[in-house]
Amino acid sequence: MVAGRRALLALLAAASLWADPGGPARAQEGPRRVIDAGIEGRAVVAAADGIRITQGEVTLAPSEFHEFCVEVAAGGGFDYAFRSEQPVDFDIHYHEGQAIRFPVRMTGVSEEAARFVAPEDRSYCLMWVNQSVAPTSLTYRVGP
Repeated sequence: MVAGRRALLALLAAASLWADPGGPARAQEGPRRVIDAGIEGRAVVAAADGIRITQGEVTLAPSEFHEFCVEVAAGGGFDYAFRSEQPVDFDIHYHEGQAIRFPVRMTGVSEEAARFVAPEDRSYCLMWVNQSVAPTSLTYRVGP
């Protein structure tokens, strides 16, 4: 698992999606990015069926987002719930070549709880974006 996280961090750094906090700052256009690689602010507990229970609390600055991805088999799924102080944009998306597909997409929501069922085997990413002008606290839980 640690080797997998290192590989993910190396890939994100190479793609300029993540900057090493101890390394040089990088100019970025658009929203600032927070990629959750299981390093801080999140608890992960393995479940019997292979899908993990993931929960955490993060503070998102204006235009910042929080994202993490999970592997899900076709017909499998997970419950998700979140609450934020300010309305956020939320989506569940996946990458198909250069295209990004959004099976779930919501704007301006402060609270949601639902179940997602995967239509096919793939990695699905959950993402919250703070579009407000003030920082917001986000609490979330994702699990089987």
